[in-house]
Amino acid sequence: GKSHIKNILSSPDVDAMMRACRQFGAHVESNAADELVIHGVAGVLQVMDGETIDAGNSGQVLRYLTAVMATQSVEVTVTGDESICSNRPIYPYINSFKQLGVSCSSIKGNGYAPVRIKGPFRSREITVDGQDSQTVTGLCIAATLGDGETVINVNDPGETPWLDLTLSWLHRVGVPVRRDGYTQFVISGKTIDAF
Repeated sequence: GKSHIKNILSSPDVDAMMRACRQFGAHVESNAADELVIHGVAGVLQVMDGETIDAGNSGQVLRYLTAVMATQSVEVTVTGDESICSNRPIYPYINSFKQLGVSCSSIKGNGYAPVRIKGPFRSREITVDGQDSQTVTGLCIAATLGDGETVINVNDPGETPWLDLTLSWLHRVGVPVRRDGYTQFVISGKTIDAF
């Protein structure tokens, strides 16, 4: 119902993601029917070198946007509130992005945000620790922004129902995905059609 949608739209995760989408150049609004309407940027993010993206209190936003920013040729900082910067590790990306030719470092050197990142992908294959599904989901989303195929090898996949949800959304928006269980995903870059 409408009250449920209003609660979703006022959640910290959605609020942080809407702020970031606006920062990328998208137009985001909720309409009179309590629907979230986004006019996207067709995969061309309008982020300037040196910008900071604030994930607020959202681990999803932290991990998804860190992966997305790895596809860009600008250097940005992704940060969050005190809880995010001390309880949500980002080391799976820090340890793995070198495989893609992406520079990624924890500014405080402790494996947590704030994280400084500069892409773009120069390789198209990565092996990543998959215990946290948000890391894998972030890479799946980022892979849609590339040309050609990205191979995501996952060690120790966890939270597989969340990965199923990610894959169902990619299928819904027409992104080609091949997979080997939960240990490898091959994703083709694609501009996602509006829905």
